[in-house]
Amino acid sequence: MEDRGSIITGMDSKIFIGGMQKMKNRSMEEVLEYFQQNDVFVNDTNTYVEFVDELKKFQKATADLVIGDNNEYVRMDEVIAEISRLAREKNLANDTRIFEALKGLKEVEKEISITVSGKSGEDRVDQTFQFVNRQDVTRYRNISLVSADGETELDFLVLTKNGFIILEVKTAKSDMTIDEEGRILFEKSSCYHDISIGTKMETKKKLLLEKLEKEFRDANIDKPIFIDTMLVFSNPKGVKIKVDDQYRKQHFCFRGGLFRQIDSFDSSICYTEEELGKINEILNQMQTNQKAYKSKINKTEIKKAFAEAYTLLCDEPERILASEVVVTPIIVNTLETVATPKEQLRITSEKKEHVKKDLLNTGIRIAGGLAAGVILSLVTRSIIHIN
Repeated sequence: MEDRGSIITGMDSKIFIGGMQKMKNRSMEEVLEYFQQNDVFVNDTNTYVEFVDELKKFQKATADLVIGDNNEYVRMDEVIAEISRLAREKNLANDTRIFEALKGLKEVEKEISITVSGKSGEDRVDQTFQFVNRQDVTRYRNISLVSADGETELDFLVLTKNGFIILEVKTAKSDMTIDEEGRILFEKSSCYHDISIGTKMETKKKLLLEKLEKEFRDANIDKPIFIDTMLVFSNPKGVKIKVDDQYRKQHFCFRGGLFRQIDSFDSSICYTEEELGKINEILNQMQTNQKAYKSKINKTEIKKAFAEAYTLLCDEPERILASEVVVTPIIVNTLETVATPKEQLRITSEKKEHVKKDLLNTGIRIAGGLAAGVILSLVTRSIIHIN
């Protein structure tokens, strides 16, 4: 990723101070229209996968607006930091409109950390199916189950000729513990859920069995239903973890070993090719009928608060940023140790004091790795002479 905080030297190169470009003037309506054009938070309801996609779109759109176009890898915390910086710079840090915008962005950041991480873990598990050898396997993702007894969602449901396997995926980046009560702990204290993983899996099995029994009757499949469950820890590539299983009542594996568990799965049941065809039709329909994901954020209010804060920041008197300064080949006096003797900053006289102020307040880094503190010290001692 490009270092947005560096000075890019050479003919007609631009300088970036604080790592950010100046925000374009846009009205509140224009910001909201920008969101609409980029399909950001446009649907009232979403499935889990659709919601994750919308969060990513919102993150990218706000980064493009605040930091500049084509910032694919900018995270929400960087957007929050830049808005906070601009608010302090313009003496708006205590403005309620800024507060509401930052509050909304932090809510989105929290949702991203939870849902995107969860989906990434599931995606890694999905990729391991390429190593499964048996030919009778079909997998389904994010199947919703609702009945009078409750509701749940299956991360994965695996169908084989010998029955079904429910996969519950947990993203794991550090050692895990399954305590004696079945709670899954990370860092030895924080838990994913207050309920036992055993209780959770039994609920999933019960609701799935109820659904399949009805569907089997309707499809005239006269065979028993066998359902197993598997807890899958999905660790990122290169990250090794250990699991301290004090519960010992729930099968688990790591994503790298999942294909072996599926290949060796067996039972006394054996569905025929015809029966597997009917069951796959049933599961395809169940996967299509995904329930709406229940989000805790108010998408409309978050967009509105951001648009209002953005317009407020743009409405304030503009400061002259060094992004408007062009590097041209002339001499930079005593900066010979960090720049070539043929480089100097050229600006118009009316911008002179503004640029000096920006340099002093923000600090800059020369391409090649000079620390901002060194430059700031040089500037303070008037080593940079602006003609």
